Amino acid sequence: MSVFFFVYFYILYFLIDQTQNIILNERIAHYEIEIKEYQLKLDQNVQEIRSLIDQLQSLQEEKTAHEQQLNKNIEILKTSHQELQIEIDELNERG
Repeated sequence: MSVFFFVYFYILYFLIDQTQNIILNERIAHYEIEIKEYQLKLDQNVQEIRSLIDQLQSLQEEKTAHEQQLNKNIEILKTSHQELQIEIDELNERG
């Protein structure tokens, strides 16, 4: 009778161990899939950030170019204003 119980408990232990291994393997597979999904999302987010950084740099360069052109135009207008003011003053002096 004791051999029977030994065999019975051994088989029971083996089945429980196998069941736990199956459950553990399923969990591992599930977590590996989740890790791959998170890695894919992370890679996509990194690409999006890089793209946004490139766009930002491009916009900053464009802004700098516009500011430089604006400053040139302001200087041209100042010079034109000064020249016109001189002409007006000369015309006023002539009378």
